[in-house]
Amino acid sequence: MAIYESGNHINVENLDPLMKKIVTIGPLYKPVKKELLLINIEKLYDTAKEKIQIVNDAFGTWKLVVDDRQAMFK
Repeated sequence: MAIYESGNHINVENLDPLMKKIVTIGPLYKPVKKELLLINIEKLYDTAKEKIQIVNDAFGTWKLVVDDRQAMFK
């Protein structure tokens, strides 16, 4: 595994504390149906996780291109 790929795992793992924080803040809004709140929290978590993964994957590709370019000029 390349060094730049190791960040993917860290960022995805950092979502767990965020998820717990969202769960603790959520009840303060006093939702009418807690089931709806939980569904929305799950969607938010999944969306955030997907977006972070997309960014990390794009960074990995970008890093490879930069490294290849640097190697050409050495």
